[in-house]
Amino acid sequence: MGKIRILHTSDIHIGRSFGASEKSEDYQGLIWKALDGMVAIAMERDAQLFLIAGDTLDSTPMGQAVLSRLAKALAPLNARGIEVVMIPGTHDPLKPGCDYKSQVFSEQLGWVKLLTWQKPIIIFDDIATSVEAWFGDPEQKDKVVKPESARSAAAKFKIGMAHGSLRTLPWIEDKDLLIREELIEQSGLDYLALGHWHSYQDFKFGKTIAAYPGVAEPSLPEFVQRYFEQAGGDFRGSVAWVEISDEGTRVEKLEVGNLKPAKIELPADKIPDPVWTEEKLKQFYSPEAILFLTLSGRLKDDQVLDKDQFLGFFRGKFFWIKMVDRTEAAPEVRPEELRSPLEREFCKVMMEMLTTAAEDEKPLHNDAVRKGMALLRGKI
Repeated sequence: MGKIRILHTSDIHIGRSFGASEKSEDYQGLIWKALDGMVAIAMERDAQLFLIAGDTLDSTPMGQAVLSRLAKALAPLNARGIEVVMIPGTHDPLKPGCDYKSQVFSEQLGWVKLLTWQKPIIIFDDIATSVEAWFGDPEQKDKVVKPESARSAAAKFKIGMAHGSLRTLPWIEDKDLLIREELIEQSGLDYLALGHWHSYQDFKFGKTIAAYPGVAEPSLPEFVQRYFEQAGGDFRGSVAWVEISDEGTRVEKLEVGNLKPAKIELPADKIPDPVWTEEKLKQFYSPEAILFLTLSGRLKDDQVLDKDQFLGFFRGKFFWIKMVDRTEAAPEVRPEELRSPLEREFCKVMMEMLTTAAEDEKPLHNDAVRKGMALLRGKI
């Protein structure tokens, strides 16, 4: 066997809702569509292994309907002879009553190789490859266990799977399994298929290549800003395509997600003009677009922006809008230049309150000044 070809995915999160929004059903449809895309890539590229490194399901138990649909989605791989290997994750742990212990899983997905603490290694003699799962004690996060066996040590190609966080990554949560970089370096693996981190990243520790493949679809809107910053503005769902040969390991990021990011910054004082705003935004209109809209600059002292009304009007043009308000906190108001004593007194009181307001309260005070001025001048 001169080369093996692998599609590596993780964090598909079947069953996850899209926050508390009305988009959850559409979002689930996109996750299944992304999974179908992964299967198609694996077949088109003649993969021998299809690895799912944890969090296939967003919670467990999901029940018969979900497992039956998952079995149907993965069935083409089984028919082609592509081996599917998966491990439990933080959202779908192996525990009493979980889907992986159910009769439905055994009957419909029994051909899938599920690695567990009790059976952490599988050998594929026909492709001279071993696949091992690394697990850890949740009470001892630095005690990641690397399983050993004489047969896996003798395999030509060695692959590991782990669901957790490298210790050097930001945003590590207390519940995360921490994976020591030195353990990877000393592992002797050709490739470590990682899961849990939701954007594509690859690393090299000694001779071992490790990668997080990203998610099927970003779990928006809760972490939308994190993904956007973490992925440099591109958070589309992705997988890792891996080829291992005598020359080494090569990893390639492939996009499979349907949600597309779009980014624009607009001056806040222009937003109340719907014609101008629509002209700027219509280039991004798409039912699968996530729009990152940043408001900058200043509104006039009596100019009011109804953000809820704005989002309500444009939300139907996109899958979702994430608005970030970076308008300057202090309105451009000078009490001595105002038209009436009532305006001057109102502005003076509000500006005094603004100077002592907490940072997160300043936008509210800013809006209050604008709305108050607009009321005093009969504009609303």
